[in-house]
Amino acid sequence: MLRAISAQTMDHRGPDFAEVGRAALAGMKSIFKTDQHVFIYPSSGTGAWEAALVNVLSEGDKVLMYETGHFATLWKKMAAKLGVDAEFIEGDWRRGGPRPDRSAAACGYRTGDQGGLRCSQRNLDRLCVAHRAGASGDRRGRPSGTADG
Repeated sequence: MLRAISAQTMDHRGPDFAEVGRAALAGMKSIFKTDQHVFIYPSSGTGAWEAALVNVLSEGDKVLMYETGHFATLWKKMAAKLGVDAEFIEGDWRRGGPRPDRSAAACGYRTGDQGGLRCSQRNLDRLCVAHRAGASGDRRGRPSGTADG
């Protein structure tokens, strides 16, 4: 086991990683029982943020975001670059934002005619909250006695 975890990390731009990717795609075809193309969206967390923003929001949309730390501020900057109008509520970096269900209720979110969420009090299109990792020490919502609690 020590030998395996001490092995050099595979270069994600190299031919060995490309082969792993091809094998993964072939295996996914079997899992999904298809002969059609299967796509993997490889990215860092930043790529996931961008995918979330561009697939859910349009330029000019108004969103409410909570400052929960460095990643949340970077997400807001990315939203601004994409033309999203983000209202940013300052927070304490040592704690996560409010629970999304409470945030939505406080903002006045309700299900709209099209099934999406609308904020009647702030005229917002969406609510964006970057979660906090367990490594941050934020333990809200975790039952005591669990591995994380």
